[in-house]
Amino acid sequence: MEHGSSVLALAGALLLAGGGGSRLDNVTMGGLAERSAASTWSRALRSTEQTPNANTVLSQDSAAQIAPASAPESGRLSLLTYNVAGLPELVSGSDPEVNTGLISPLLNHYDVALVQEDFSYHGLLTSQARHPYRSEPMQSSLALMPDGLNLFSRFALGWVHRVRWAQCNGYLGAASDCLADKGFSYTELTLAPGVTVDVYNLHAEAGRSPLDVDVRRANFEQLAQYIHARSQNRAVILAGDTNLPLSSVRDGETLARFMESTGLSDACRRFGCGDERLDRVLLRGSQELELEVLGWWTDRRFVDVDGAPLSDHLAVGVELGWSKRQSLNLVAER
Repeated sequence: MEHGSSVLALAGALLLAGGGGSRLDNVTMGGLAERSAASTWSRALRSTEQTPNANTVLSQDSAAQIAPASAPESGRLSLLTYNVAGLPELVSGSDPEVNTGLISPLLNHYDVALVQEDFSYHGLLTSQARHPYRSEPMQSSLALMPDGLNLFSRFALGWVHRVRWAQCNGYLGAASDCLADKGFSYTELTLAPGVTVDVYNLHAEAGRSPLDVDVRRANFEQLAQYIHARSQNRAVILAGDTNLPLSSVRDGETLARFMESTGLSDACRRFGCGDERLDRVLLRGSQELELEVLGWWTDRRFVDVDGAPLSDHLAVGVELGWSKRQSLNLVAER
């Protein structure tokens, strides 16, 4: 997000003024940075509290995962993507020390919640979340801030792979994306015994300069290559802050090229929402698993007592249906 990136620039300036700029001493304050697409695997945590409390909202299929049952052939899941604006209070344009705690219980309305900019208040964000599975935050960062990407789920998660963008633009200028380890994460979600889907969470390059647009295109080319390698012939759900406004012709082309290359489609478009945003949910099925968009909305519950948004992004929710496809390998003649 552009506002958050300008705040990252301020945070970097404060760090340098305080003598803490050892990792930034030799960087260019603006312009393109080529960097290693460093990646790490981390375990997905299972919380000690497994029983939902009164604030937890469970879909019928989520409840079925708590009580043992025969493996279903189909089901539904609600999914949230939300940029939570979790920059430090000192430099934040919002009030994350208060707002993050208000966001936490609202995550329980969703089976799966993917968040971005979960930088400085992860403890507050998890404090009232009742999802039995969640990602472990990035443990080591090569930049001033980690990637800020995390996931909460009522469905079991595999190990989480975090990948840094190979290109960024700007440290103390040009939206300052290089001050954070922005990139994407991958994990495998188990919807039912023997039924899995690959889930991606992302935060793309911000900024509106021509160089920002070029870097953003490189981000999505890098992500497409990863999907081709990791998720070939697999069902995929991808969500996050794409920073691809359709008002920009080149950004629109980047999105179209990415979806064509990966076979993903936009949940908002499939549902006919008429309110396409930078925060998107993209998906595709496979020969084994069909994914259907049953609903798309911006969640107006993510506000404070005065009705003010808890972040500078709106929370985007979707309802997805899944069903196992009939095997294409059935023997026609016995």
